[in-house]
Amino acid sequence: VLLHAYPHDLRRDYGPDHAHRLRTDATTMLEAQDDDPRFTREAVPDASPARALHTAAASAQADLIVVGSCHRGLVGRTLLGDVARATLHGSPCAVAVAPRGYREHPVPPKIVGVGVDHGEPARAAARCAAELAASLGAELRLMSTVHVPVAYAPGLALSYDWPVVADEDRKATRRMLADLAAELPVPATTTVVDGFAGEELGHLSEQVDLLVLGSRGWGAFRRVMLGSTSDCV
Repeated sequence: VLLHAYPHDLRRDYGPDHAHRLRTDATTMLEAQDDDPRFTREAVPDASPARALHTAAASAQADLIVVGSCHRGLVGRTLLGDVARATLHGSPCAVAVAPRGYREHPVPPKIVGVGVDHGEPARAAARCAAELAASLGAELRLMSTVHVPVAYAPGLALSYDWPVVADEDRKATRRMLADLAAELPVPATTTVVDGFAGEELGHLSEQVDLLVLGSRGWGAFRRVMLGSTSDCV
């Protein structure tokens, strides 16, 4: 479904033909995009493109919403514009974001990366990534991070041996990744790195063709809510 939301303020009267002209222009634009017969087209009056996408996806019980990144971003980099960011927050289904320039140089995903932590949303993302890798015949890479504090308050009565704590965290994370990889339908390589998750996943995105991330939680109405890591990426 190709969808375009055109601005139409119902609170104001621009004349009887105004809404008709807006819809005609939107429909003409949609028809010029692609003549692939698999596409259906919808032009809807809504000042919020994200809301229109959410409504259409929920109505069609869609599995995926696809949006582009901000046109002001660097070529090959995903910089979210207002519409993409608003679409990601509160979407009723998964959202794919194509970086600027992808249409001109599409790359069939050969390597699928996924960021994993100890939470269930991340494990769900890993299972989704494994299904994608299996269908694409792609390599799968799982990565998790261990945050190592660089400073702490020395005046506390209770202090920690941070190198020991970090080593224990690394061991626990490696076990978690190994157990998760054993459950997946395709072979996966696993990596544990020290650092901040958002920054390290940004580095991972330079090595893969598709990066899969889980949302913070679906909530009562199965809505995607971005956590700080996904929002950073």
